[in-house]
Amino acid sequence: MSAPPQKRVSARQGLPVALDATFYRSGNAVEPYAIRRVDIYKSSVRDENLMAQFIFADPESSSYPSPAERIVDEDGRIKPGAFRLLFDVPKTFDPDIYFDAWHFIADGGSGVDINDVNLLICQANRFWVSTDGWFLDDGLEVVRIGFEPLDLKFRKPERRILEVGLTPLPLYDFNNNLVTPLIPQLEATISIVSENCECLVDNEPVAIGLRMGSFRHSPFTIQYLLDTTRFMIGTYIYFITLRYPNGQTRVSEKFRFTIS
Repeated sequence: MSAPPQKRVSARQGLPVALDATFYRSGNAVEPYAIRRVDIYKSSVRDENLMAQFIFADPESSSYPSPAERIVDEDGRIKPGAFRLLFDVPKTFDPDIYFDAWHFIADGGSGVDINDVNLLICQANRFWVSTDGWFLDDGLEVVRIGFEPLDLKFRKPERRILEVGLTPLPLYDFNNNLVTPLIPQLEATISIVSENCECLVDNEPVAIGLRMGSFRHSPFTIQYLLDTTRFMIGTYIYFITLRYPNGQTRVSEKFRFTIS
């Protein structure tokens, strides 16, 4: 049985990582005319740091966008401009930050030379590769993680990410070898109830991502796409449940957000 693909924040040597990318033009998610290739760089986007390359099929080919695939939503509909490239991280890759540079042609049509390098636009994303990461847990230490709510107010009809920061405890004195590789791999869910304790969201899965900008203690956050059209105007209570690999769970305090 093949291993499920890792996320960008938790790629591992010798395991596949899902390099998801969504193309935006003037703020709208749209599909470019042709993705031509994706280059993988180590540390920085420089020619001498090129580690791997994926050449895409021609846009008129029935196999396009191979080697990538289009991403679909929960209803099975293709998400505009969204692609997934599965990359089997070689075991020889050093632990480091890597960049996947997508080269594409924005506009096409008759007479466009898809091999003209002057038409290519390049945009790069990031992912992190860590060691295979064996750690022998003697069970003497208990992993403690604090929760920090980052979003308090939403406005209808927003659909935006609700974030909760994850902070290893005690600050600056936790077992880094055990905890830091563990956080991106955690399974987490969110539950949302009304102030009258009516259950509105029951343990829906959430993603673990990175905090934008500077951070004090930890870059990791819980991310949940909150669709305000599912709720009435008012105040709501929510909590996060983390599931550890050893079967234990951690539940956050009860936090609140308002929808106006």
